[in-house]
Amino acid sequence: MMDAGEISKLLQQYQQILSSRHQRFSSDSVFGGAKYMFEKALLEEIARVHEPVRADSLQGMYVQLASFVPQKDYDLVEQCQRRGDQHPVFKQVLDLISVGDH
Repeated sequence: MMDAGEISKLLQQYQQILSSRHQRFSSDSVFGGAKYMFEKALLEEIARVHEPVRADSLQGMYVQLASFVPQKDYDLVEQCQRRGDQHPVFKQVLDLISVGDH
């Protein structure tokens, strides 16, 4: 288990990462190779917290971790977006995927 100070520090860092983010997906490189430590801190804090509003907020933060993908996957997303900018049909496919209407 992590101590409360370490958890607090990691959660503050993660909140800063989320607040400076402007896109749906991001590279997990922002975690400096320690994404699992942020995940662990969130899970431990979720288990410890007793306030429902705080628990909901932490769960939302945990869900957002999935949108931080490995660099190679992030590069692929970027490449698809660039291709969508060049080809209208490809953009339509990407738009369908993003709204989940396949």
